[in-house]
Amino acid sequence: MANEYITAAALKATLSLTGETYADADITAAIAAASKAIERACGRRFWKDAADVTRYYERVDDLMVVIDDLAAVTSVKTDPDGLGTYSETWTQNSDYVFGPENAAVDSVPWTAIYRITYPAADYLLPKGPRRIQVIGKFGWPAIPDQIPVATSKLAARLMKAMREAPLGIAGFGMDGAAIRIAKTDPDIGFLLEGLKRSPLGANGMGIA
Repeated sequence: MANEYITAAALKATLSLTGETYADADITAAIAAASKAIERACGRRFWKDAADVTRYYERVDDLMVVIDDLAAVTSVKTDPDGLGTYSETWTQNSDYVFGPENAAVDSVPWTAIYRITYPAADYLLPKGPRRIQVIGKFGWPAIPDQIPVATSKLAARLMKAMREAPLGIAGFGMDGAAIRIAKTDPDIGFLLEGLKRSPLGANGMGIA
């Protein structure tokens, strides 16, 4: 599936299960759950749409609109009269620019549109819901290297929990106390640093 960041074969290799089939159902479930959990933790998904998708936005202020992660643009249009016609088509680098400015160089998506200013009110972003239409491929230009690694680590932990410790108990200590699987993994947190998105992002661009 599009939102799964590792293959069953890769996870099987990690778990030394290549050639085995008895755990296939658990592996499939672990990969799907881990991929979704990574997306939820980051507040974004990292795969790119295969075909154009149309989305609608409302401006943040006169000159800026925050958009979902965008990997490739087909068109940006506005509906200045609120009629749902999107009669104005904008030209990149003439009517607007994307932010972050160096997204392509840094291999990250665009997360904002900035209206290039002119001394006239007509050049401001139209005010109101669904006034800005963006058509393109949303997501990331390429999946960051950290994501498959983090997904693999989390999926492996989920496999361990499902097959060895279904109640979250990995065993019992010498004193009889239950040994529980840790709820957090510092390695996964480290891998996801810098990939989490807030509504505007720590730098105002949606890249925290």
